[in-house]
Amino acid sequence: MTILFTESLAIRNRWANLSQTLSDYLFPFLEPGLNVHRQKAVIRQLLKQTNKYMERVGKALGIQEEVNTYAARHSFATIPLRSEVPVAFISQSLGHTSLKTTEDYLCSFEDEQTKKYLNNLL
Repeated sequence: MTILFTESLAIRNRWANLSQTLSDYLFPFLEPGLNVHRQKAVIRQLLKQTNKYMERVGKALGIQEEVNTYAARHSFATIPLRSEVPVAFISQSLGHTSLKTTEDYLCSFEDEQTKKYLNNLL
């Protein structure tokens, strides 16, 4: 079962393909039958456009840090981790099929934070 906030439901209801066919994608960017190379190209272009829009929003809001999908996913994972949310819940939220994947993912963030702390000492 997936639980969505009201705002998330509104986005899904406005933009998503609401057909009941399990083979359909939720959003209409990918289509069944695309080869792997075409899927990757479409996803890469979609991420590029999304990051461009996120950067504009960040600038409009006066945010100095990078605002992009990587930073959003990073925040989505690290904020619950630092709030002592169970790693299994974070793993499920990120869509990982393996807890090990999530642990490796979160570990890389902690390495980044450690480097940042050490750089502040210089």
